[in-house]
Amino acid sequence: MKRLNKIFADWAKDDKKTELASEKVELGLIDDLNKETSKIEKAKKEITNEANKISKLIFDFRDVVNNYKTAKYINLLDKYTKAAKDLGLKIDNKYQQALDQYQEEKGKQSNKYLRR
Repeated sequence: MKRLNKIFADWAKDDKKTELASEKVELGLIDDLNKETSKIEKAKKEITNEANKISKLIFDFRDVVNNYKTAKYINLLDKYTKAAKDLGLKIDNKYQQALDQYQEEKGKQSNKYLRR
């Protein structure tokens, strides 16, 4: 009977060691997950902050792109072209080129940043 008690005591002792070791592993995993959860929350906040900055920049950029209205310029250019034609003068195309270059740049940059 003593021998049986010793075997049972040894078995129970080994079983407790296994159980404790298992609990340590599980607690270690939980600690690791908690650390990574903190990192992922920090990364999420950084993404949100950067997205907010980008959103503001895009909003500001859109304002700049739409700031200059070409209607007045086009009207003046049209009047200039007609007056020159009526007077039989050769017109300087630098004004048309300025408008064309403006519209090209506006379109290029708008397509690059606003139409995604």
